[in-house]
Amino acid sequence: MHALLIHPFLKNVIELRHTAILQDIYSTLGCTVVNAIHITERDSIFIDDEALLKPIDGNSFWSLPQLYGTKRAWTGKGLVLSRDRTGAPKDEPRITLQEMKCLVRFLNPDELLSYLED
Repeated sequence: MHALLIHPFLKNVIELRHTAILQDIYSTLGCTVVNAIHITERDSIFIDDEALLKPIDGNSFWSLPQLYGTKRAWTGKGLVLSRDRTGAPKDEPRITLQEMKCLVRFLNPDELLSYLED
């Protein structure tokens, strides 16, 4: 199955082969605790829930302005998968790679400051 990876260090969203197994999600994101950002009725972006507790690179932030406006930003990688009714990762996402690329905005440090100031 495939998943979509938001890779802020490469400033890109890519497709990769993946399982919906939690341990594999931890490995892909480089973390031990995840949280989910719901982006459609069935799709979520799984993110490192402790990313802000780690050393932060000002170039690792991204946002979803079409969905959440300009007041929310996340740091680190994000893995897009579908979820079941309990919110657990389940299957490959229904959202397409191209749709996801249109939703994600990678923030430079100056843009990040504007998010924090407002």
